[in-house]
Amino acid sequence: MVYRFTQSPLFVMHLAGLILLVLLIGFPATSSSAQQPLNLGFERLSTEGPTRPWNWTPISYAPGATVLVDNSVSQEGQRSVRISRVDQEPTEFTHALATYMKPLAAKGKQARVSGWIKSENLSGHALFSIQAWADFNVLRADSSHSRVDLQSSGSSDWTRYEAEIDVPADTETLVITIDMLGVGSVWFDGLVLEIDGRPVQSLPVARKTTMDEIEWLAQHAASLRSVDPSQVSNQSDLDDLKSLDSMLGDARVIALGESSHGTSEFFRLKHRVLQYLVLHHDLRLFAIEDQQLEMEKVNAYVKGGAGTAEEAMSGMFGVWATREVLSLVEWIRDYNQEHPDDPVEFVGFDMQNPSLPIDSLLAFTKHYDRNLYPTLSSLLTDYREAWRQNGYPQYFVQDSVHHRWADSAEAAWHLVNARQSSWYKRAKNKQDSLSVEWAVQNARVTAQAGRYIFNHQPDRDSSMALNLKWHLDRRGPDARAVVWAHDSHISKGEAATTEGNYFLSSMGAYLDRLYGDDYRAFGIMSFDGTYTATQSMWGGPQDLILVDAFPAPEGSLEEAFHRVAQLLDSPYCLINLQSAKTDSRGKMLLEQRPYRFIGYAAEDYGFNGSIEIGHQFDGLFFVDQTTGTHPMRISPWPPERN
Repeated sequence: MVYRFTQSPLFVMHLAGLILLVLLIGFPATSSSAQQPLNLGFERLSTEGPTRPWNWTPISYAPGATVLVDNSVSQEGQRSVRISRVDQEPTEFTHALATYMKPLAAKGKQARVSGWIKSENLSGHALFSIQAWADFNVLRADSSHSRVDLQSSGSSDWTRYEAEIDVPADTETLVITIDMLGVGSVWFDGLVLEIDGRPVQSLPVARKTTMDEIEWLAQHAASLRSVDPSQVSNQSDLDDLKSLDSMLGDARVIALGESSHGTSEFFRLKHRVLQYLVLHHDLRLFAIEDQQLEMEKVNAYVKGGAGTAEEAMSGMFGVWATREVLSLVEWIRDYNQEHPDDPVEFVGFDMQNPSLPIDSLLAFTKHYDRNLYPTLSSLLTDYREAWRQNGYPQYFVQDSVHHRWADSAEAAWHLVNARQSSWYKRAKNKQDSLSVEWAVQNARVTAQAGRYIFNHQPDRDSSMALNLKWHLDRRGPDARAVVWAHDSHISKGEAATTEGNYFLSSMGAYLDRLYGDDYRAFGIMSFDGTYTATQSMWGGPQDLILVDAFPAPEGSLEEAFHRVAQLLDSPYCLINLQSAKTDSRGKMLLEQRPYRFIGYAAEDYGFNGSIEIGHQFDGLFFVDQTTGTHPMRISPWPPERN
């Protein structure tokens, strides 16, 4: 995914969509949790420490508010949660956290949450609520008996409150929130969830996969000997990957996903698959989820350019700046040295940062179309300078400013697009034509970057699909590519409902429509282990850390694949998902089931979303136990854990 989240001071985020967001912490496999544990007493800390309780995430922000898991004040146990806004002006924005739960055990029943609230110098209100969601809409909600209202600064001791709802049968997510509006401090503690009067401390996430279904999956799975790439060019030790062939056909675009951006085994396995596809299927284009122009530096290196791999990779997204990707880059360069007339290229297709495209476009027009240069410079200079001062500056300005940048970038694209025919006619040689081609593409990417935040995910994914198509088109109809991106981006999104897919519309969905049978997608999942991630995406510590993955709960996709791996007696396997649509024994692959979702940052649980995986991928690589990637820029690694 490679999303970067930066909190604007007045940014209010109503977070239905963030059920899908990333990352987790957990226990070793020997203590695997069969259900989703609740943390309603706030005794357990999140990956980022005491600034957030485990598996509670922000859903809205109030300027100047702080959250603390407080070990000095509690109604029961050792800790409570404190939300404070002191020495602040009044605001209309509430500060709230939520925890999301699967409703399987509560559908058609009464759900009640009770707990304790304490306030100090509060002018405003505090409350907790229970809500039932479906399709990101609130079906039922109650906070009527859990609200503390103080119109002037005052304090109240621990007082018990409650809220309850009848949970509709079509509920997709059960949500508990804690909220504060105003100035002062409030504490929450000792929340209890009851289903039809019975207190629960954990909840099932899905029906258990049957043994018949596990055996069917095993019949459609093949063991893999290793996840490690080969060190030699004669790849007889890649023969176990021949099980891929029946799923590939003659596809032009083969996408390799990952459910985590920080898993060493995923990266090494994708390196190994790339080797197989280069050596046995003649693929010569490797495309990664990273900025297009930045990756041209790596492309120059793998084709024999000067310098080191580390220098070429210096502009890559931090999640790729690892020893594992370094090894892949060096292998491509070594391969190209042995095959100088048939090289593998290394390209990017992302479009989040317009800095280099703007610089390149302005440099081109200053030389090639001096009459256009002043207009483009006037349109794009403010936008470029904003990026020079801050990464992702759109989060730090009013929408009107961002709209102006986006409109200017769009205007620049239209001006360039209108001139491309005349530019090509002026081209005197192949190099001139190539410069025109890149100038037009850089204008397109600049416009893509300007607008995608307004419709964040669909616009980014559609743009990445078009940029990948651009790479293929300019190399001719026989060009074939291996694509590296997150599972969510490469997924085909063929489920009938939005909830059964990763996204509203993924890059893979666009590619599937563009290429049909010429597009194949392969996810990669794991059961347990560790991964590398940024410590917090919620404004807490931004250090890279090694995180314990929460072991897959019973009923999740990963738990089912774990049982398949046990049946095969193999820690690595490839599962063919294509038969799920035609064989009734594979119907569990077409049911919405929880799955692990981790991007660049760590989160505590990571199984809030559900997908119909048979509608997302042609095949699934599975690694039972994982370890974190090895960052190039941090030594020694891993750092000591808190």
